Amino acid sequence: MSPNSKLARALSALREDPGVLGSMACDGHGRVLEASFPPQFEHARASEAARLVADASGALQIATGRVAMLDFRYRDTRIVVKPFDGGYLLLLCSASVAFERLASSIQAGAVELASLVRAAAAGAPQPLAHDLGAHGLH
Repeated sequence: MSPNSKLARALSALREDPGVLGSMACDGHGRVLEASFPPQFEHARASEAARLVADASGALQIATGRVAMLDFRYRDTRIVVKPFDGGYLLLLCSASVAFERLASSIQAGAVELASLVRAAAAGAPQPLAHDLGAHGLH
């Protein structure tokens, strides 16, 4: 099974929680790794959200230290962001989601996503500059 299909499966499992409308994993630079949103949700909006999450979380971390979770509440929805080693988990939820019940799923999802992202990074090809250096071709 490819890393992206494993990511997709992990995100789909999170969508099974009542009140979760969609989910996304992005890397620490705000690039979407995988997203699972309703069909009417535009991919461009997910990409913009991922970039904003990475920027805002990085700034908060510099200002306040480690960020455990972000919870943005709007009239009809909530956006919950959970940092994990190597990226961020973003959940789009209904305003009435039972957050206390969802918290354990979020934690488990973040742990699984961190593991998948580390495994994918370990299997990624090395940069060309590294290959050239190994052969004495700087």
